Amino acid sequence: MLVNVGVHRGLFSESFFTKDPAGAMSCHDSVTDLLLRHGRVTFDSCTSKNDFTKIIESPLVLTYWEKILNKSTVTEKIPGKDVPWWKITSTSDLASRNDDLAVLLVELDAAQHIFSMKDTLSLERYGVSVTRCDITGVPSPLGDLVRIGNCRYEYQELDQNTVKRDYIEPFLEESSRTVIMDKFVSNVLDHTGLRWFWRLLKNSRSNHGQRKLEIITMIPGSNKQEDTARIRRLQKSHKALAHNYLGGGSNLESITIHCLTGEQWGDNGKHDRHIRFDDRVIEISSGCEVLYAPQNTDANFTYWVKGARHSAYTKITSEERRASKAALYSRCAVIRNGKLEMKIISNRPEWKAKGGLTGIDSIN
Repeated sequence: MLVNVGVHRGLFSESFFTKDPAGAMSCHDSVTDLLLRHGRVTFDSCTSKNDFTKIIESPLVLTYWEKILNKSTVTEKIPGKDVPWWKITSTSDLASRNDDLAVLLVELDAAQHIFSMKDTLSLERYGVSVTRCDITGVPSPLGDLVRIGNCRYEYQELDQNTVKRDYIEPFLEESSRTVIMDKFVSNVLDHTGLRWFWRLLKNSRSNHGQRKLEIITMIPGSNKQEDTARIRRLQKSHKALAHNYLGGGSNLESITIHCLTGEQWGDNGKHDRHIRFDDRVIEISSGCEVLYAPQNTDANFTYWVKGARHSAYTKITSEERRASKAALYSRCAVIRNGKLEMKIISNRPEWKAKGGLTGIDSIN
């Protein structure tokens, strides 16, 4: 789930970095990682966003904040109604806000001088948790979110509303690319229980333009004839998805399916089932069943986000690239000039002949 998190400007002050440079850098590393994972950064105007950009333009902090700034959005409001969260100077400023700010992260000076926090690390004011983050470890309000996000749902505990409201909807709003990697999803693309998910991909608006949907899956055939039959069925499902969810004002720009054999998929102990929304990854140990029948799963349903410097995220994205390149065939559906165009690229020579799987299907 995502929450609205504010960061006070004291964390960017010269005095904060002068007192303990190493501690300040560690603080920004921790805070930005948590914001990417759990936070929603929204500005009330382009002016506010430009002002904040100036605050973080120092190379010392820009390294950490650039990605967050790129993912931030602007929601125009009545000028002057809210004090920007990084400029808050009193508790009364919190009382006047109407943007559902949940957590305000501060350092020692702001904690003592603005909020009179002396012997406590966190306090509640007007529904906002004001929390010191210039200490070792994860701030307690965000720590609670980490524990919730990484919860293991036991049998009958996970319901579809929770999946939709707390995970899928907010992540779609904050991303422009969705990647599903599940070796068995090829068998359930037309499952009635998944229709809500495809409709959500079509109808939900992203703050970052139209989105691309990419599905990486496996055809568990034992011979070429069986491969071909299964691929034909998968093509039919792909066409149905394209017809139903592309065009007509859809927020989906394209749908691509990469299909691998069991040998191409491999089995070297890697995690092979997840849904990725740009940087955010939901691990689905029970596969896409958590989408169409979550209450029937005993699923470790977790999400996390890691930047390029984290090996786990790099491993997942590199495996996606490897699988898409190694695929037996890839099929992409996209709208061009008002027509639904299907492009099929096969790595099997005998399917590249005329009348095979390779080529362009233009469907009115």
